[in-house]
Amino acid sequence: MRPYLQQHPQISDVSQKHPLYSAAASAVAAGVMPLLDGGKFEASRALSGADAAQAVGRLRTLLALE
Repeated sequence: MRPYLQQHPQISDVSQKHPLYSAAASAVAAGVMPLLDGGKFEASRALSGADAAQAVGRLRTLLALE
């Protein structure tokens, strides 16, 4: 298993018991999605096209490293 998938970053607005936590924690730990001010993930916020493109670019980089 990839080491970053086992990390459990502190996300101030998503409890570790929340169904979304695992996906959010993996995205944060892998560097695909950054936390916002105050350590928030804000899963319900709108994602801009630029933010989405950056996330896809980071995913492509991860895949290329494997």
